[in-house]
Amino acid sequence: MQLNINFVRDIREKFWHNPKLTRITLLKASYEKSEKVGKYRYFSVQSKKQEVQLCTKAFLAALRVNKNTLTTVADMCMNNKEAPTGKSPRNWDKSTLLLIAWLEDYFRFHGERMPHRNEIVMPYGTVKSYIYEQYKMDVENPVSKSQFYKKWIDSFQFVKTKKTNSFSKCTTCVTLERLMSKTTSFEMRAFYKKKKEEHNIRQMLERKYYYNKKDQAQRNPSQHMSIIIDGMDQAKTNLPHFAGRNPKNLHAVDLLHTHVTGVLSHGHGGFHAYVDINEYPHDPNLTINIILKELLRQARANNNFLPPNLFIQADNCWRENKNRYVFAFLELLVAEQVFHEVHMSFLIVGHTHEDIDAKFSEVSRLLNTKDAEYFDDFLNVLKNAER
Repeated sequence: MQLNINFVRDIREKFWHNPKLTRITLLKASYEKSEKVGKYRYFSVQSKKQEVQLCTKAFLAALRVNKNTLTTVADMCMNNKEAPTGKSPRNWDKSTLLLIAWLEDYFRFHGERMPHRNEIVMPYGTVKSYIYEQYKMDVENPVSKSQFYKKWIDSFQFVKTKKTNSFSKCTTCVTLERLMSKTTSFEMRAFYKKKKEEHNIRQMLERKYYYNKKDQAQRNPSQHMSIIIDGMDQAKTNLPHFAGRNPKNLHAVDLLHTHVTGVLSHGHGGFHAYVDINEYPHDPNLTINIILKELLRQARANNNFLPPNLFIQADNCWRENKNRYVFAFLELLVAEQVFHEVHMSFLIVGHTHEDIDAKFSEVSRLLNTKDAEYFDDFLNVLKNAER
C-alpha cells in the first residue's frame, strides 16, 4: 500500500520527539506486538487518524529507523532484556548539568523558532566559540571547549547556525554585520561586535518578557490571560485554492484575496483564526475588533469569566497595533473594569518568529493537501475559524 505523507509525518513526530531510551522502549513494544506470517513480520503502526499493518521494510522506512537498531531490539525481546547491551551511560556531573541548563536558556532567548520545521536558528553570523566565551563569563566552573561542543551536538541537534541570512530581516543586525565584514580595523570590529551583542541582549530580554507572561497564564489561568495576535501570509490563502499547481487559466487578478488573523491564547482555549476578504482596512479598527471578539469568545467559553490581568503580544506594526487608538482601547478596558491591568508588548522587527507562526505553518501544510474552492471550504480547512 502507498502511505500518505501526513500519516508518515505524524508517526515520525510521535516517535522522534522522544529521547533515545524512550524510542528503544517504543520499538520494543512494537516488536513484541508484531505478528510473523511465514518468513515476513508485520508491525501495527497507528497515527492520529488511522492504523495500518506494515512489513518490516516498510516499517523501517516509515519511521526512518536503522535496520541494526531493530536487530538490537529483537535481541532484547528474545533475551528478555530491558536495555540494549553495551556500556551504560555515564552520569552527568554538576558542571555538565549546569551547561545543559545554560544552553537551554541561551537558545530559548537568542534563537528564532522556525515555523515550518522543528528547529531553532541562531542569529546570522553566530559563532560557537563566541557563545563559549559568553558561557565562561557566566559560569564559575566551566567545562572545556571540546566538552561544550560535544554537549551541543549530543543534546541540541535541532539548533542550527546559519551561514546565509535567509530569515533575518533585522536592519540593525544586517547593518552591523556588513560594517564588521568591511572594516579591517581590530578596534572597529570590536566596537561593532559589542553593539551587536547589546542588540542581541535587548531582543533576548524582549523575548524573555513574553515567555514570562505566557508561563504566568499557563500556570495561573484564573489570574492571567496571555494572547499573541498576528496575520498570516496572504499569498497562501487566496481563493479558489487547489492543492498542487494551479491551472494556467487561473490568473492572480481573478482570485479572491483573503486575510487570516490568528490569535493564540496560552492556557485559555488555544488557537483561533479570524478571516476577512479585505473589505476592512488593516488598521487599528480591525485589531481592536479581533481582540474584542477573542475576549467575548473566551468569556462565553468560561461562564462569562475573564481573569483580571491581560497580556497581549502583537506584531511590531504602527499601522495596526502600535498606535494611540489601540492603546486608548486598552485603557478603556481598564477604565470599564473589564481588566485590572493590560500589558501590550512587541518583539523587535526581524526577531518576531514565535509560537503563532507554528500554527500558521500547520494551516499551510493542510492547504498543501486540500482544495478550498469556496469560502466555506476554506473555513472548514482552518477548523477553528470564523468570518
